[in-house]
Amino acid sequence: MKYKLLVADFDDTTVDDSLVISDKVKDSILKYVKNGGFFTFCTGRMTESIINYARELGLKGQIMGYQGAEVADIQTGEILYQNTISKESAFYICDYLDKTGEYYQLYHGGNFYVEKDCLQARDYEMFTGIKMNVTNSILSDFVNKNNIEPLKIMLRINPKDNEKYIADFSVLFGHLVNINTSKQHLIEIVDKQVDKGIAVRDLCKRLKISREDTVCIGDSLSDVPMIKFAGLGVCVSNGLEIAKKAASLIVPSCAEGGLSFLIENYCL
Repeated sequence: MKYKLLVADFDDTTVDDSLVISDKVKDSILKYVKNGGFFTFCTGRMTESIINYARELGLKGQIMGYQGAEVADIQTGEILYQNTISKESAFYICDYLDKTGEYYQLYHGGNFYVEKDCLQARDYEMFTGIKMNVTNSILSDFVNKNNIEPLKIMLRINPKDNEKYIADFSVLFGHLVNINTSKQHLIEIVDKQVDKGIAVRDLCKRLKISREDTVCIGDSLSDVPMIKFAGLGVCVSNGLEIAKKAASLIVPSCAEGGLSFLIENYCL
């Protein structure tokens, strides 16, 4: 086997808008694992949202959620590692967002928190299968009163404003946190020491697998660090241009089973 470790993003890489892992992709993943490869996901999703997909595939070992800010054991659900945003940084950012009237969510303790029940939060519930927690207070107050150190802060925005948000927030908060995106309508904020490249690097150390023996596949800005880190960095053809430029291989789109194509042609 040429590559011992394969790390995949989930949304728009492994699954399309149906949120179902196709039989074609599923069969290729299982074949790769049966032949001795280690397969896992590194995703911006909550660990609680992605772990059931991993269990559906019968995967074992570790899975990385919140862009690598949290690592969990797939079988037991035990949290093995966390890197949170400090309370002070979280309050500073949330206070700004509250004053500007942005819609955003906080992630802490396996839950996502919103100021009030709304369509955006309900849509996210349907997308992830995780129920919202309503604070009934502005989230900066919630952070301050409860000493919250979130794993992630996420905004929902107009997709056409994505690049502007990233540029503006990088100036405002870039000294404290990493700002990126997994979908054009989302802005995701994690600790400064969190990105998917760091997460995969640390996984390689734990598994004693070299980066040269590692493949990473993704589609968006948040995937760029792990695409650059891997011995073989891959982007699906539906990915953002920035992810394609970082990759050394472009495979068919997510909807066309690009992950399956990668496994069958490059990993077995």
